[in-house]
Amino acid sequence: MKIIISGIVQGVGFRPFVHKIASECNLSGYIQNQSDGIVEIYIQGNRRDINLFLKKIKEEKPILAKYENIEIQEYPENQNYQNFTIRSSSENIKNYGSSIHPDVSICSKCIEEFFHGKRRRNYYFVSCTDCGPKYTIFKKFPYDRANTTMNDFSMCPLCHVEYNNPFDRLFHYELISCKDCGPRFSILDSNGSTVECKDPILYSAKLLKEGNIIAAKGIGGFHLITSATDSDPITRIRIKKNRKKKPFAIMSKDLKSVRSFAILNEKEKEVITSLQRPIVILEKSDSYYLSPLISPTLNSIGVMLPYNAFQILLLNHIPYHTLVMTSGNYKDNPIISDNKTALKNLTDCADYFLTHNREIFTQCDDSIVKIIENNPILLRGSRGFSPLKIILPEEVPNCILALGCEKNLTFSIAYKSNCFLSQHIGNINNSESYRYYKSMIDKMIKFYNQNPLYFACDMHPTMVTTKLAFKLSNDVSRVFQIQHHHAHLASLMAEYGLQDIIGIICDGSGYGLDGSIWGGEIFQCENIRKIKRIGHLREQPLIGGDLATIYPLRMVVGMLMGNVDGVENFLYSNLNHFSNGRKRDRIDYFHK
Repeated sequence: MKIIISGIVQGVGFRPFVHKIASECNLSGYIQNQSDGIVEIYIQGNRRDINLFLKKIKEEKPILAKYENIEIQEYPENQNYQNFTIRSSSENIKNYGSSIHPDVSICSKCIEEFFHGKRRRNYYFVSCTDCGPKYTIFKKFPYDRANTTMNDFSMCPLCHVEYNNPFDRLFHYELISCKDCGPRFSILDSNGSTVECKDPILYSAKLLKEGNIIAAKGIGGFHLITSATDSDPITRIRIKKNRKKKPFAIMSKDLKSVRSFAILNEKEKEVITSLQRPIVILEKSDSYYLSPLISPTLNSIGVMLPYNAFQILLLNHIPYHTLVMTSGNYKDNPIISDNKTALKNLTDCADYFLTHNREIFTQCDDSIVKIIENNPILLRGSRGFSPLKIILPEEVPNCILALGCEKNLTFSIAYKSNCFLSQHIGNINNSESYRYYKSMIDKMIKFYNQNPLYFACDMHPTMVTTKLAFKLSNDVSRVFQIQHHHAHLASLMAEYGLQDIIGIICDGSGYGLDGSIWGGEIFQCENIRKIKRIGHLREQPLIGGDLATIYPLRMVVGMLMGNVDGVENFLYSNLNHFSNGRKRDRIDYFHK
């Protein structure tokens, strides 16, 4: 029989699992990864053993594997196989819609190996098929070591033996490594010079207890880390990141530590300890003792538990077992993921840098979840949740790229019955964020072997995403502009499977169907594609419209910073639709 399985079946230990089941059922044949994310299995044996094999495949799959479709067919073949093997991956592409698994937290077996094992004791990159990084180090299908950033590290002889041993826990684990052959941490000062120490993690704990700020490279990017009880370094981070009141996330060692300053119900406990390890918004308790500057003026705080070995050890050696753990970036910029950029951009904020030499191929911020009426609501989907796949209620005949707007941005790729949602991108009102946004679109298109034919974007003509949609399409008939608040309502209807709805959209401003700016809508919708605006906030006249609220503000900021050339260049690039004259004419137009 030939079996084709699609879903999440690569990078989750599926091949060694099938090898084990086939051996137990006395079957011969092979399993092979394909370049579109599926696996193909060919088995030979008697009917009873094959049926037992199929039963075990369906009932005993690896913890992270997810089946979407299983095709089973009689497959006559003249060749007789002597045993069951794992074949080298194929370049075959059929576009079944398989996906890569999001990154997940370290498992209990790897924690045990980290603290008490022989070969990987105190090895900070310990992981297995059931845990660790997946998406952030993945480059393309098939999920082989050569197609991940672990390809920079050659297996040592002992790891090679484990990799090829069917009875070893790490049999055919593509990311297998140890202290002798894997990535390593190092400590750098603010000048980029290496600080000599016996253990970079324990030395980092010492620096943090002394009130320092450390930029630490994790799984999806850099964090800025400092004491959760000392307000001085937190104040420094707020000044440098230009975040006056927006709350910082914190990381605590365990539930006992969390309960010492926050209230935790059963659903919040379930989510905060899940494989995804998101930041969970919790209510501060009466015994709250952390710095008031972490989440000023709020009665809530965002908390996560450690999700890799170095974080666990670090928190073990910190007073109160709690640290500020905020994204390593500046306001409205993407999280930094490479060492050079971190040293260049975070030097005036971080006193030291805890770095490692494994590349992060795809940046991922920490995800944020809030429990409302006992339901987990995903406020920011990234590490642990992305790439997120949604099964559509009806098939899409041609590939669509939906580009989003400009704030709290994500994008999605839809084809057939599949919709792949990107991780949180953020705000793309600067060149750095825009480059990151475009690079993620390119990556996801390559991941899923797609070539978008149609493009969905916002109605607002000046949004960079709207301009990009027309640029990518080369055909205006293939661009669909969606009213901003209609998009919000449609996503709500899709999430809950609704056909009829009266929806209140409490969003900011959005370009309206009548050409004016809409905001605060009440829509009636009897079909997800059509809306009726039955109520809205009272309209207010604004001389200059959008131009009055956005462009002069940016130009004033530029003038205050002494960036006159930057102001003129900004005008030159943004006022094309107001004047067809020379650059000087556009400046004159602004003055008028």
